[in-house]
Amino acid sequence: MTFAPHPRWSEYYSTGWEIREYYERLVKQYEVDEHLRLKHQVLSAKWSDLIHQWEVTIKDLVTGDIFTDTSHFLVEAAGRLNIPSFPNIPGLDTEYRGVLAHTSQWTEDLTRSLEGKRIAVIGNGASGQQFLVNTLDKVAHVDHYVRSRQWIVPTFSPNFVPATLDVLGAHVYTEEEKERFERDPSAYLEYRKSIEHNLHGRFEGSILRSEANDKAWELYRKALWDRVGGDQFWFERLVPDFAPGCKRPTPSAGYVEAIRSPKVDYVDDSRIVNATASGLVTEDGRERKVDIIVAATGFKKGFLPLFPTVGRNRLDLSTYWATDGPIGYPKTYFGIMAPNVPNYFAVVQVS
Repeated sequence: MTFAPHPRWSEYYSTGWEIREYYERLVKQYEVDEHLRLKHQVLSAKWSDLIHQWEVTIKDLVTGDIFTDTSHFLVEAAGRLNIPSFPNIPGLDTEYRGVLAHTSQWTEDLTRSLEGKRIAVIGNGASGQQFLVNTLDKVAHVDHYVRSRQWIVPTFSPNFVPATLDVLGAHVYTEEEKERFERDPSAYLEYRKSIEHNLHGRFEGSILRSEANDKAWELYRKALWDRVGGDQFWFERLVPDFAPGCKRPTPSAGYVEAIRSPKVDYVDDSRIVNATASGLVTEDGRERKVDIIVAATGFKKGFLPLFPTVGRNRLDLSTYWATDGPIGYPKTYFGIMAPNVPNYFAVVQVS
């Protein structure tokens, strides 16, 4: 087996296609593809005390065949961003006659259909912000519905290079830089470690009223003040009243500038109450008509197994951990293992 060369990333924040290309290359290089079973759906997984193994029921989505596989260990790493969550708006599914799409299901055909259209973007998290910025030049008008404020920051870490509208990747690596990383693996490793430290080596900043958290609060407020150009009205409209770290910050180049565009109606003072055949109605009684409604409203069941996962004593994690279950949240050891579920490992990041 040969080892993959150091990746020659083109930008500081790599594009989606480049990351996917990198993974696909590694899968082939390390011969992982021989062990992958694509277009297969796991229907259930049950621990057997009789054989001390997991019995996993699987469906081949191409042939429709259902079969059982066994394993000594089960790793549940299906991800948290699988099932789109649409807003619970009366009439959205039954009355609205325009196009309804979730950002996670966006297609190139939908992008091409935006030209000259009136659209509604519901949600101002990372996806909502990035979607608005990257489509504003194509559409005629945007109604941007915002339920709560976010910390809109230049970067996740003060030591990161901020992205700009001109350079969304923040920094385009020169050929000399890429050749140096290729030629000197130790320099490349040190560079990677510095990025990792700047992202995950700042836990003290998450402690409320700590010196680091107060400093972050000050830096975030100043950054927002600068981005609105000292406009007191917009600053007060956007600045959150909670400390940095309570929610994930949302770095998005061009977002503050985009929402202040004449093409954008920033709706943060009246909530949506229902959908009509041609648009959305807010509490103030106003109906805003749109051709396309885009839901940037996250995902559901992100911390739960997507199929029955049954350990000892018929303990099914998919229902035991559910909101309406006995405990209502994932109870794990360091977010990796679960009580009474032998040889089970997961990636849920809670404890």
